Amino acid sequence: MQSTQGSYLGPRLRIGIAGAGLLGRLLAWTLAHQGHQVSVFDPASGPQPSFDGQGAAGFTAAGMLSPLAELETAEPDVAERGWYAITRWAEIRADMALRLPAAPHFAREGSLMVAHRPDLGAARRVLSRLAALTQERATPHRPQVLDAPQLQALEPSLHSTLGPLHAWLLPGEGQVDAVAMMQSLQADAPGVVWHWGRTVRQIGPGHLSLADEASSPKRRFDCVFDVRGVGARPEVPVRGVRGEVVWLHAPGLGLQRP
Repeated sequence: MQSTQGSYLGPRLRIGIAGAGLLGRLLAWTLAHQGHQVSVFDPASGPQPSFDGQGAAGFTAAGMLSPLAELETAEPDVAERGWYAITRWAEIRADMALRLPAAPHFAREGSLMVAHRPDLGAARRVLSRLAALTQERATPHRPQVLDAPQLQALEPSLHSTLGPLHAWLLPGEGQVDAVAMMQSLQADAPGVVWHWGRTVRQIGPGHLSLADEASSPKRRFDCVFDVRGVGARPEVPVRGVRGEVVWLHAPGLGLQRP
């Protein structure tokens, strides 16, 4: 298969996807543009955003694409996949912009790490770990120290009443509007059949069963993807991580980076 909307040379497959979160919609979008026949099943009532803690986790994701910062707690190979993911999100967004009236927000201007003087020791410990890991992996992306004029030039709206800020730029990192991206993936997936309000009960090689069709035969596909996340419990022992997003209306604030 070729990525995005390319010329897939293999047979046209019937594909079933369990879960219409971020991964489910991304799979459906990619495979539909390759010409496959895609059906997606999800217990949500529809594709609209849900913020009640019961819907797709992607609707409460901050959308920070920060493989360099996450090296502090993540394995280096996870960071390498993160850099690749940033490139892919840029490609996906550019592809959507050719068809949609408004493509979802994506930016890759780096992110900032800032600290007041009392927190400088903790910041330096983080930076020391990042420096060791980036040197070990020979990555071109490394934290860059910013003096006061440089910080002011990058983010004129960022200042502190508690004294000067110590700052570092984490180059290459990005951000995506996760809610808008999920909506765009669903809207820009040609020919996909979305089965809303349908809970997948069981999945096996080439088939899936629905909870409200206990006596019905299994639905057969050439390939089935299980991307239900915590929705697969208890069949799959997936552990959820709590996350919350606060939308702050601050029209006078002009921050450009996470």
